[in-house]
Amino acid sequence: MTVRETGSSETRCIVPKDSRPEQQLTPASLGGYLSRMVSTAFAIVSGLMILSATVNAARAQQIVTLESVNHRNFFVRHRNFLGELTGLDRNSFVDLGDATFFIRPALNGMQGAISFESASVRGFFLRHQNFRLKLVQGIKPGFDLPKDSQIAKDASFFQGPGLAGGPTASYRSVEFGDHFIRSQREPDKDGSFPLWLNSAGGPHFAEDASFYIHPGFRPSGCAQWYISGSWLATHTPRGTTRFALTLVGSTTLAGRAVFDTPTIPVVPFSHVTVFGDHFDGPVTGTINGKNFSLVATSSGGQTKYAGQVDDEGFFQGVSFAVFNPQSADHWVSNTPARCSQAAAAPPE
Repeated sequence: MTVRETGSSETRCIVPKDSRPEQQLTPASLGGYLSRMVSTAFAIVSGLMILSATVNAARAQQIVTLESVNHRNFFVRHRNFLGELTGLDRNSFVDLGDATFFIRPALNGMQGAISFESASVRGFFLRHQNFRLKLVQGIKPGFDLPKDSQIAKDASFFQGPGLAGGPTASYRSVEFGDHFIRSQREPDKDGSFPLWLNSAGGPHFAEDASFYIHPGFRPSGCAQWYISGSWLATHTPRGTTRFALTLVGSTTLAGRAVFDTPTIPVVPFSHVTVFGDHFDGPVTGTINGKNFSLVATSSGGQTKYAGQVDDEGFFQGVSFAVFNPQSADHWVSNTPARCSQAAAAPPE
């Protein structure tokens, strides 16, 4: 019997007590019940797997290159950590990589907004600073960027229909709601068009602030990676190594490494502890293609670090005391490597 309560939009189904059939729990009915539960659980898990695959596929497709409406064959890219429009050398891995961006959820957490992460310098995002578009680090090793930080605010945009109409898009600042990413009206001396955040209005603004969205340039691979610069390796089960490396020649690395493990109690809140370790010393090594090997030297001996760079530029490996290879532990760097030489394109 279905009833609607007075003054309520809620409809409830009421089954009179004396009309409910009594059910006896038998082995057969229990088996059927369990079978239905297993089938339901399988359906839920299968659905979640399909949903996860769909989300991952959607994320994988969010790799874009933006072409100017006003200046055809000129593309949004970073160069010297500044955002600009330039033409691209289609044979240059650097040009193609610097004009490719991952679309990420907005760094400031705003629902429906996005941020642009560089495909060539991972962890770096386009932001406006004094209304000039720049590329800055938004993800740092061991550091979560606060959503209310100025960088997060400056690097967050709403994507909307292009102001110029047609199959284009425009990008409006989350922080300054009437400001859009646009190209400078006149080129600089080198022929590039700097990118700015400007308020809407004026002749040609709609065209300057509209872009065609293309699939991101995806080079066929990387023949030579480099891991120079400063980065952090996080060890399992504990400890970190901070590297500061310089590339000497084409494949030789040199610099310093600082390793630290914390002192921890064996029993919580007790005075029985495992003492930490620390060394600071020179490091040398090589990187050939995606494979690298480093040796850090300290007063306690030598420690070897060996590993590989994956296709997305992230790298990991193992480390162990040279005199005791069985002491190996695993480590991961969350600072990406950068490609210095593209792999040859596959034959057509």
